[in-house]
Amino acid sequence: MIVLDLVGEYKEIIPDNVEVIDLGSRRAKNSIFKLRNVFLREKPDFVLATLPQISIVVFFASLLILKKPKIINRISNYYSKEMEEISFFNNFFYKKSLLNSYKIITLCEDMKFDLLNRLKMSENKVIVINNPLDLNFIYNIKKHIVKPPKDYPIILSCGRLVKQKGHEYLIGAMVDVVKHYPNAILKIIGSGPEFKYLNNLIIKLNLQKNVFLLGFVENPYKYMCLSDVFCLPSLWEGFPNSLIEAMACGIPVISTNCPTGPLEILENGKNGLLINVKNKKEISDGIIKIINNKNLASLFIKNSNIRVKDFDISKISIKYVNLF
Repeated sequence: MIVLDLVGEYKEIIPDNVEVIDLGSRRAKNSIFKLRNVFLREKPDFVLATLPQISIVVFFASLLILKKPKIINRISNYYSKEMEEISFFNNFFYKKSLLNSYKIITLCEDMKFDLLNRLKMSENKVIVINNPLDLNFIYNIKKHIVKPPKDYPIILSCGRLVKQKGHEYLIGAMVDVVKHYPNAILKIIGSGPEFKYLNNLIIKLNLQKNVFLLGFVENPYKYMCLSDVFCLPSLWEGFPNSLIEAMACGIPVISTNCPTGPLEILENGKNGLLINVKNKKEISDGIIKIINNKNLASLFIKNSNIRVKDFDISKISIKYVNLF
């Protein structure tokens, strides 16, 4: 496992038997020659790259050696939207890196369709591999949690505090939810640059007793298991892990029908409510509908329990093995 800089919350969960090569570079562009030296020393058959800036660095590093590894690029976000978020320079070279890939992994069928629509390449070059779930780990946590009796609903959302995740629309929707359930609680797990803006919005809407920003949480599954509704209000996604994690934890889910992932995961509304993007009224109506309709909530939970088995790590890992 090669990393630019070994920092961040997740470094503690890397297994001990995984050799980590730390390039010690704060900026991706400063790591090209360091990465080239790793390629020369390790002589990899395959290099699996994620994120646009990493794909660009891997592309340049491989140009500088004679025996080139087969590069597999894994796209973790909606390509069309991602292109709007990066500079013209990075856009140009990211496209180059993708077109020169041995294979490209997308996380769902909609992502594959979008990519093929934007970049002219053989369909055989692009394969779909969903993100995995460690179901045994989640089920083990779930069986030890007992919901305490309470007379108010808990709504949960997870995701970085950035515009993309649409938290402001969920917070706005809580104004109507609180009219029906004055003690309703919304918990949002995640950290990011929008914290101050969202906190001010909570104060502006007088929701300090109802909405709480919890920051980064290493293990969100306990919060999921103790919630009554999970809501994903995103404007766009790649393949929203938090949605399938909530489904595995046995709570009914609501999601915007954003590109890409939710429509496919929820099988067109079979496993949860699908609502329009940026629609506070539909969010609040959906939350109230699930809280009021126990039969609908139970149906979503039942269908979700079947659906999440498609994403179990034992099935997804085989797809990577077969690819290699």
